[in-house]
Amino acid sequence: TFVVTQYWTSIMFAKVVVGTANATSAGWGNLGGGVTQALMPQFLELMRVFGLDDDKAWRVVMVIPGSMALGIGLLLFFFSDDCPDGNYRTLIASGRKTAANPLKTMARASSNIRSWILFLLYACCFGVELIMNGNLADYFGEQFGLSEGHAGLAASLFGLMNLFARSLGGLASDLGSKYRGMKGRLIVFFAVELLEGVLLLVFSRMRVLGAALPTLILFSTFVQMSEGATFGIVPYVDGPATGAVSGIVGAGVNFVYVTLVLLFDNFPGPLAATDLLCRTWMVQR
Repeated sequence: TFVVTQYWTSIMFAKVVVGTANATSAGWGNLGGGVTQALMPQFLELMRVFGLDDDKAWRVVMVIPGSMALGIGLLLFFFSDDCPDGNYRTLIASGRKTAANPLKTMARASSNIRSWILFLLYACCFGVELIMNGNLADYFGEQFGLSEGHAGLAASLFGLMNLFARSLGGLASDLGSKYRGMKGRLIVFFAVELLEGVLLLVFSRMRVLGAALPTLILFSTFVQMSEGATFGIVPYVDGPATGAVSGIVGAGVNFVYVTLVLLFDNFPGPLAATDLLCRTWMVQR
């Protein structure tokens, strides 16, 4: 869904504002991660109040996001256009557009080294967001002794920064382009992803909740700015293959997410990364 959206916004908006458009659409989509962290535990408690045990309660709660996704899908299918000129089927039938070969387009995008560089860079921002969304509530519960509901609310701060932060990254990318062209977009991308890494290290050292929460907010802001800056560059990699490039870049998320999940599963606890590095060093020795 994300990849389709990024391709859609890339062709719907002019290149001078495409970074902001891509970032805002994706950011408000990712905002759902924060909303989920905040609301789903509350809905779960509501189901328990109605007398459902845990085994049934979480299944009933899934009806809420499932129904929303189904409804939005139906609205898109019946009321949206493929591009500013209308629907592709109509344009191809009238001769105004030529049908593209998806396999050739994918091969073209796959042979472009820039697609794979962005694959790795995007993995280091949105992949980090996914792993944080999946583990923050447990982390706040274990590290700071918060209840399930309060831990969910604290964890939701990370996703809620999508309300503005990803758009801010896209806007910064567009401003960089205005003054320095593509080099300006690259400078912005480098700066925000560097700050993301620094703040991740700082957050991992926080032992007081009052310091951890503002650090988390800053860290999350630069994570999402990095995501927005990434898709400020994607539409320029290869115009005719933008959809395929978006797909490759988006797949980077799965790569790092699976890697980090395996890390946390096999090296549990706050020092998971340190344990992994030590064991790797011992094997090398």
